Amino acid sequence: SILDHFCAALCDAVIQDTALDGGDAGGWSAAWDAGACIEWLVRSNLFMIALDGQREWYRYHHLFRDMLRRRAGSELVEEQRRRLQQRAARWFAQRYLFDEALRHALAAGDLDLAVQVVEEGLPDALNREDWLTLERWLRLLPPALVETRPWLLMLKAWILQYTWQLDVQLR
Repeated sequence: SILDHFCAALCDAVIQDTALDGGDAGGWSAAWDAGACIEWLVRSNLFMIALDGQREWYRYHHLFRDMLRRRAGSELVEEQRRRLQQRAARWFAQRYLFDEALRHALAAGDLDLAVQVVEEGLPDALNREDWLTLERWLRLLPPALVETRPWLLMLKAWILQYTWQLDVQLR
């Protein structure tokens, strides 16, 4: 329910060993197979929408997703939700999907992970000169945090230079 869109590998990574790390597996066993579950949901025509021609990526119908999120909110404790979000963030970051990774790191409330995601995505975004993405990432982080991290402060200076805001003073 925490994922806006998903594939079997992502679901497996997020659910992995939930019972072993102190979390409640929610009735899922260690032999859980996300691919088989997704196939069953698709065959049963249960609120699944394919997002690509290969039928690898899916999303739930928005009303079903909202119901799942409400249920997760009542059944999972904050620490469990945080761990799931962190796993999703790491999975996306390992695949260079930094926007998604940052969103999940922030949803987990893990600012260190969020900074790590931005720092990992920084070289690629700079090489592409993708200043809009870099500016968006920076805006998502708390300003007080940006002020304490040299790379983020340097990024802020570069963005100000790129957007010709040369009169803004950095603290």
